[in-house]
Amino acid sequence: MILTEWKRVTAPDELEKRADEALRQAKIYSAEPLAGFEVASTRYLVLVSKKRLELLPPIIQGVITYEYRNIAVDPETPSVDARKGTMNIPKRCCSREWRVTQPDAPATFQIRTCG
Repeated sequence: MILTEWKRVTAPDELEKRADEALRQAKIYSAEPLAGFEVASTRYLVLVSKKRLELLPPIIQGVITYEYRNIAVDPETPSVDARKGTMNIPKRCCSREWRVTQPDAPATFQIRTCG
């Protein structure tokens, strides 16, 4: 088994808000008694949208990786999205440290940034 958290994104400007909700919920589930070796390393945060979304970079916290995935239910054709630059394929990434100021989050974690 793997841990997944699904969120519906109805507009592109909701992406970060829904992604953050999915991340926080996945953290809560993994802290409960159901959590075990099957959810201990990679967790998937699935963002369902009408059109393809630009994927957010994975978040690494210790040995846990949170990977974002997008399921577009009515996507443009690949040629249209390629011209727009909208691809929900993870890019090559590198790691860096990131500081979090929310009180319920750890002081630091790693985030892979793409570019």
